[in-house]
Amino acid sequence: MPVTPLLSIVIVSYNRVEYLRQLLTSLLEQDSAEPYELVLLDNGSETPLESELSGLLSRIPGPVTLIREEHNLLSPARWRQAAEVVQGCFVLTPGDDDLLLPHYLRTMSDLARSGPDVTMISGTVQFIDSDGRRLGGRITPPVFSSQPEALGCLITRDDYPMPGSGYRRDAVDLSEAPLTRTAFDWWLWTQCWLAGSAAVTDKPVVLYRQHAGQEQRHYGTQSFRVDAARMLLALLHSKRFQDVIESWTPEELDLFVTTVLQSPGPNYGDTRWGPLVQMALAEVLRDRIPASMTLNLHAQAAAQSGGVASVGDLQALIGAPITPPRLPGITWSRVPITATWATSCALTTAWADYLQLPHGEHSTVNVAFQCSCQRKSLGDHRLTAQLIRKDTASTLMIELDGLPTDAAAAPLLDVIGSLTGRPHGFEITSTTDVKVLETFNRFRASGIGATLERWGRWLRSRRNSTRRHEGA
Repeated sequence: MPVTPLLSIVIVSYNRVEYLRQLLTSLLEQDSAEPYELVLLDNGSETPLESELSGLLSRIPGPVTLIREEHNLLSPARWRQAAEVVQGCFVLTPGDDDLLLPHYLRTMSDLARSGPDVTMISGTVQFIDSDGRRLGGRITPPVFSSQPEALGCLITRDDYPMPGSGYRRDAVDLSEAPLTRTAFDWWLWTQCWLAGSAAVTDKPVVLYRQHAGQEQRHYGTQSFRVDAARMLLALLHSKRFQDVIESWTPEELDLFVTTVLQSPGPNYGDTRWGPLVQMALAEVLRDRIPASMTLNLHAQAAAQSGGVASVGDLQALIGAPITPPRLPGITWSRVPITATWATSCALTTAWADYLQLPHGEHSTVNVAFQCSCQRKSLGDHRLTAQLIRKDTASTLMIELDGLPTDAAAAPLLDVIGSLTGRPHGFEITSTTDVKVLETFNRFRASGIGATLERWGRWLRSRRNSTRRHEGA
């Protein structure tokens, strides 16, 4: 009876015969006798790969499956196809133009055997040029202390190098995977962490080729971000994710939320769809975490998107009173802004306590507060805020009326949002962008999307009534 191999190597290739020949040669030159299975998917190459590589394929010591397709599709569709035929416990996916270092099989098999709950394995990849010369760059897989920390980081970004990684076959169902290249591996690693843990090494295992002939991706920055946001939102609302967070202790939930709050923001810190993901996360966790954490998630997401929510807005979002009535300090953690206070009096103290702006040297935007008071009654105090954006030399001055309230702070928060540079322009330039916009409109029709739309209309109404005065 045939023995199930530990490793299955899946290679999807299209019109790269010479590079693929080098990859297969590096596979034959491994310093380990670890049994493996090879699945080679010819993704519609003009000349069938089997006719070009039959000699090398015949030397592979384990079972070989070659699938020839007439039409070229993006890699995720072919990986999903290969998942139906692979037999190994762990599936590895090096690129057809990469090179495997001699210890690749030995290292990956050691990682796969390192623990019963290991669902993904990953090693470092080093960059080479088109001629195989080593370049300076490398990608080293991250090391996480726990599942909550890993998932908190993976909501922010995908840090695992696909060519040097692999997953346990029975841990994920690839029929549910997104079919776009931008989100496939990101989704794959989150599913692995939901099912178990990762075993990683900083030892280089793959040489990752950088060259002009690499496949041109049919997406731009906008489609990348919206596709990742769609995947992340689906993840947050999936039963698998819900079941996992339900099993966490309060300390683990705290670590998960803290990891998200200390990151640059979901979806690589994108200012359009990243806040949408974070606000959705706040709603998913609302009944599981303290109101203060929900408040921090909403406040930070609002500031990141370019429209700083007031205390009243945040109170409505979290459904609980904010005591004392002030913006949480973490509001500004993703906003390039600092404040300086030229004078100290009762009014400046009240505003500083309300706004919780970070102090320090000038960032992208600096807000300088000064009160021209007579230091008698508060009625004699006049507080002005001068906002300066360093890179564009934009300067705005605004006068703040009386003690801080939502109404008094609204003009200032609106100007801050304008100057911190959170543009949301979306120019339609291709059929891909049309599809992206259609997807975004579906987001806006969702519950959380509708909330953001109402919030945006409210901010715009305030913007129209903002009093601005140009300053020197």
